[in-house]
Amino acid sequence: MHIILLAAVFVCACSASSSQRLAPSSTSPLENHAAASPRPAGGNDEDAIRLAVFRYLVGHNASGGQTGVPFVCLEVYQHDQAHDPSPFIMAAMRGSRPRAVPGSACESSTSGVFLKGDHAKGRGLVFRTQEVQIDGDKATVTGGYFEAGLSASGNTYTLERQRDGSWLVTADNMQWIS
Repeated sequence: MHIILLAAVFVCACSASSSQRLAPSSTSPLENHAAASPRPAGGNDEDAIRLAVFRYLVGHNASGGQTGVPFVCLEVYQHDQAHDPSPFIMAAMRGSRPRAVPGSACESSTSGVFLKGDHAKGRGLVFRTQEVQIDGDKATVTGGYFEAGLSASGNTYTLERQRDGSWLVTADNMQWIS
């Protein structure tokens, strides 16, 4: 009896988690191209929005490196200070290509972005999000990327909540680039 009950709970949990997706399966030109994955526990709308922007940035930034870099460092700016993304975001980015690491694991300078204490891994990129404004099923986020000295951008991303509850970047307006 216990085995049957345990199996039923497992099946229900699997079907419930597979119905909650972060990345929609649309054909929008701004689609983030990330595979749909179950939503990790503990995230809120702001986390889900930042996650959608980070996933979008993997293939949509003005860097020459794009996805050819070995890693990306993720930063969340709040009150003019860089912080690591929430555990929700880091769990959702686990297994991504290029590999995502928290910003605190990286060091940035005019010569590039490196993993602290391991420059042999090569140069990476910093993806950052800043202010998040949510208005119902629409949101705007400021952010961008940093690669080295004069290789960075500042963008405003517009997102819309999809029917499945996920967020999708629908517009990317570059404010500045160096």
